[in-house]
Amino acid sequence: IPYLKKLGINCIELMPIFEFEEFIPCLTDEYCNYWGYVTYNYFSPKTAYSHTGSLGLVADELKHMIKELHKNGIEVILDIVFNHTGEYGDDGEYIFFRGIDNRTYYIMDEHGNYSNLSACGNTLNCNNPVVRSFIIDSLRYWVSTYHVDGFRVDEAPIFVRGQDGTPLLSPPLLESLMDDPILSHSLLISEGWDPAGLSTIGTFSNTWAD
Repeated sequence: IPYLKKLGINCIELMPIFEFEEFIPCLTDEYCNYWGYVTYNYFSPKTAYSHTGSLGLVADELKHMIKELHKNGIEVILDIVFNHTGEYGDDGEYIFFRGIDNRTYYIMDEHGNYSNLSACGNTLNCNNPVVRSFIIDSLRYWVSTYHVDGFRVDEAPIFVRGQDGTPLLSPPLLESLMDDPILSHSLLISEGWDPAGLSTIGTFSNTWAD
């Protein structure tokens, strides 16, 4: 923290810290991926990042870190991944949502296969009411429990895709975020493209940054 202050930094963005799969099934067992973009638990901080993970104190440690950053005038933004889960495509693993209720949680094609608008094997069905509620609950949790200041949304255009994958003019998820009494005060940053070619740069509300 003293080093960050010396540099004049007043805000940091953490790459994904939700619990994720660091072992990539399609590669060798020795290969680890610590980028964090294969999320499968949206309410838990990554235990392996914690000094006290083996003692079950990872949540306390993260809360303390954020509290100390705030004491020193540094805000905390989380990079979040709600465009897909870390379960890959049709031959992927069963970890979280996969296999429970695929047509609710994922955008599927007419043949019952995962749509791959995220280029990660599957695409979350963000504007389904159940999934939308899940996303809101997760973000509220990180704001109210850990006191993070905001979020950078990975592949944010997927937040505007309907349940068939086509873009919506008034996406319910974005409207819910704007109207939420907790999240409407959070910093929201959009990565304004997805691998399927949809760009939302400058089209989200003026409460978002790109």
